[in-house]
Amino acid sequence: WTPLGDPISELRETGVREQSGVASGDCDGMRIAVVGGFDRVGDAASPSLATFDVTARTWVPVYEEAPHLGVGSAVSFVADGFVYLAGSGQYRVGGAVVTGVVRWDGATWEPVTPPGEEINGFVSSLLVTNGNIFVGGQFSTAGDVAAHNVAMWDGAMWSALGSGVGSGASEQIVTMATDGTDLYVGGLFSRAGEIEAQGVARWDGAVWRSLGNGAENGVTDDVVAYVNAIAFSGSSVYVGGLFSLAGGAGAGSIARWDGAHWDSLGGGVRGSVNTLAVSEVGLLVGGEFDQAGGVPA
Repeated sequence: WTPLGDPISELRETGVREQSGVASGDCDGMRIAVVGGFDRVGDAASPSLATFDVTARTWVPVYEEAPHLGVGSAVSFVADGFVYLAGSGQYRVGGAVVTGVVRWDGATWEPVTPPGEEINGFVSSLLVTNGNIFVGGQFSTAGDVAAHNVAMWDGAMWSALGSGVGSGASEQIVTMATDGTDLYVGGLFSRAGEIEAQGVARWDGAVWRSLGNGAENGVTDDVVAYVNAIAFSGSSVYVGGLFSLAGGAGAGSIARWDGAHWDSLGGGVRGSVNTLAVSEVGLLVGGEFDQAGGVPA
């Protein structure tokens, strides 16, 4: 293990942040962007968002003189050399306060969505692909468009993805991923569009589809089930979260969908899965667990 430069820290005496540590991050191969409840990286002020230069092995502050005003649930994503940030809060871009989606090119901030195009809830997942920006979380409108928990910005306007995801006030999207063609969403929900979809669903560009048929689709549990992470390897879709069943069969918080059937991964983990990544050596799994496949981990 190698520490990533100087530490990230939270200035609790400011009294403005309830969260602590890093909420989420992403990487473009040369930089890692992290967003969370902190004010500084090393000795430099960088409220809520910073990047780490992999080559120089140093932290690069993002907010130096312009403080981040929306600290609630903004999420960052690195793509095309930019760090994108979206949420229901406000951001300072130059001398202006903006809402919606903004991006950082390594030197300056610029708004992506114009004034009045904010999201009326919180964003927990942000995905930039093929010139489109997808946001997922818990909200009912994006700009003036009715969009239930998921929406797409095409560079000019917001649009809904069918009738959205989730049917109850507490249901939400936690994570999104794309296989290059379709959009997959995971979280705490029981419906996507007009179909039953337990914790995970696929948008094919026109309609929502479940992973599995009938009541035995997606992930379930006797108490509560949700998906925190989605990853792809070939034709396989891996999902991780907190659940005991995938497609009606036993699965310990992690499972694989092959396009037709669900499979457990060696009994899964004892606890919950928060993140997944596919590398040349296999599937990497992180979360709150103490065993994987019966082995201490």
